[in-house]
Amino acid sequence: MNQAQIQIPLDLPNVRVEKYEQTDKGLVITVVSTCTTAVCRQCGRTIDKFHGYDKAITLRHLPIFDRPVWIRIRPKRFQCTYCDKGPTTSQRCEWYEPKSPHTKAYENWILRELVNSTLSDVSLKQDLSVECIEGTLDRHIQRQVDWSVVPNLA
Repeated sequence: MNQAQIQIPLDLPNVRVEKYEQTDKGLVITVVSTCTTAVCRQCGRTIDKFHGYDKAITLRHLPIFDRPVWIRIRPKRFQCTYCDKGPTTSQRCEWYEPKSPHTKAYENWILRELVNSTLSDVSLKQDLSVECIEGTLDRHIQRQVDWSVVPNLA
């Protein structure tokens, strides 16, 4: 029997799919960044001297056909030729936040799932811990109101 193939956009800019595999955890898609520069963490300049890859990170992404999807990437590292001792910097892709276990698209989806639901509801439906969902909330919702940006209502 011949299996039909379809293409689904991942909506992850500046990456190329290297491979994908079905695991007991879900669909794991390995991508490679197509960007050729980074911003030096010390001087803030754009750098383009490639210096290898950082360790792989795996991020939860939007589900496909009700199956969990994970994106695996090894961020590129670049060396700064402007700074003393040539420090290296890992590239930051725009579609995820450092230290977040999810893509930005997945976090936005989780926030929408919370509408008219509790943390426990979403935790059960998405197989996420309540703490993981609270982390998403902390990254997206301020706990204090910045009254200086609120127009005077009087």
